[in-house]
Amino acid sequence: MLAPKNFLRGDPEFQVPAHLNFGQYMIQCLRKIDRNLKALINDETGEETTYGEFLQDVANISISLAELGIGKGHTVAICSERNNTFVATTLAVICTGATYTPLDVTAGKAVVRHNLGIAKPSYVICSRLFWDNYKDVLSSLDFIEHYVRFDDVPEDATAFAALRSRRVDVGAFEAADVRGADDVAMVLYSSGTTGPSKGVLLTHLNLLLSCNPTQLPHLKDIIQGYGMTEAGEPTSESRAPRGPRPGSVGTPAPATTLKIVDVDTREPLGPRTTGEICVKGPVLMKGYVGIPREQYLDEEGFLKTGDLGYYDEDHYVYIVDRIKDVIKYIGFQVPPAELEAVLLQHSAVMEAGVVGRPDPEYDELPTAFVVKQPGAKVTEQELIDFVASQVSPYMQLRGGVKFVAVLPRNPRGKLLRRELKEMIKEVD
Repeated sequence: MLAPKNFLRGDPEFQVPAHLNFGQYMIQCLRKIDRNLKALINDETGEETTYGEFLQDVANISISLAELGIGKGHTVAICSERNNTFVATTLAVICTGATYTPLDVTAGKAVVRHNLGIAKPSYVICSRLFWDNYKDVLSSLDFIEHYVRFDDVPEDATAFAALRSRRVDVGAFEAADVRGADDVAMVLYSSGTTGPSKGVLLTHLNLLLSCNPTQLPHLKDIIQGYGMTEAGEPTSESRAPRGPRPGSVGTPAPATTLKIVDVDTREPLGPRTTGEICVKGPVLMKGYVGIPREQYLDEEGFLKTGDLGYYDEDHYVYIVDRIKDVIKYIGFQVPPAELEAVLLQHSAVMEAGVVGRPDPEYDELPTAFVVKQPGAKVTEQELIDFVASQVSPYMQLRGGVKFVAVLPRNPRGKLLRRELKEMIKEVD
């Protein structure tokens, strides 16, 4: 068969230990580094951890978690502020063969409830701050079987300090056996630009292909790459045959195939023609939780990324923009659909559409257009406060709420955000 025209391919001979637990691979790499060198430095607290201390923590915690019954088939949520212990615990969970999923302490109740409902963890490791903020959400979920506490709550949970205090022989420690291409190491979450966030299933092989710990601990150069939760880093300057190129995110990663297609016809495009970037290869996630593959892959098995870009004659890739509108608030990416989902939880809201209102200081301010339920009485401030109680600070409706009789939609019922942006201009 002839190779398809206008496909970009990475090195097909690249090899990784696909049979390994990702945690085992990381441990083998980190053992080669001087154990007295600093591995982690917390910029906020000043906490420092050496490579030796980090490996000891991973081994201690992993063995203790396994003795609690955690292993393949279980999902463990780590719900805490980011700190050095959080990092070691993440790798320790993966070493048990269980699946790790993170929950951010600043996420807001709506997002925490939604993401927990996707991953359905049977074990939760949480901090006091997370418990205090979300104990009503956690207590309402019947799939959580056991808690491990970093601090002193919940009172009937296993104390994390006891797990960490063991002294395991790091040299003899080995992670649980897995099937690298099939077993899920992580459930992460998409950004929710086209709807509520989706659960992304990443296998041990996915993580192996996205990781290069051999660069530690002496990182010297800053390189550009193109990455996403669903496909790791499909392109990078690190393996570009002719080195970095200004404005480019590099060439396709090993064993990865890219094509750039016309957004309307879906035909592959040649050099220097902008279209949607599509990705295929072992870097690609196992799938989304509960979503059929045909909804996000094309007929040839390529992931439709939603990103616009092009490539040059040497197959260097350049990113142009997102197809879908994402609100940009002082460097944060705010998915409108997540705010709309929160608004629709309010009993007075029948429909909601959110866009960014241009602002010279903050780039864009999330602004909501709301259709009220018949007879409902609610003020703009009440909805602003409702959303603020459910989301992170950067996602709040700082552009305000505008009540309208109808939202602009196309014949298929899809919200026309561009018309909402025009309505903002009229209001301003």
